[in-house]
Amino acid sequence: MFSTSPSLDLYSYEDTKRFVENVLMNGTSSKSYIIVGKAQQIPIGITSLIHINFKTGTPNV
Repeated sequence: MFSTSPSLDLYSYEDTKRFVENVLMNGTSSKSYIIVGKAQQIPIGITSLIHINFKTGTPNV
């Protein structure tokens, strides 16, 4: 894949930065990780674990 979907490119850099800082970095019941391409070491995506029970260390199902 060489480009993203046009519907994903609707957000400004500031909007994206605000989302990362407020949602991804400060989630209270989730952990988010940035996927980095091996060859060029550039970010290519995000994945998250959600609904984590921090008392037991397991996800709530």
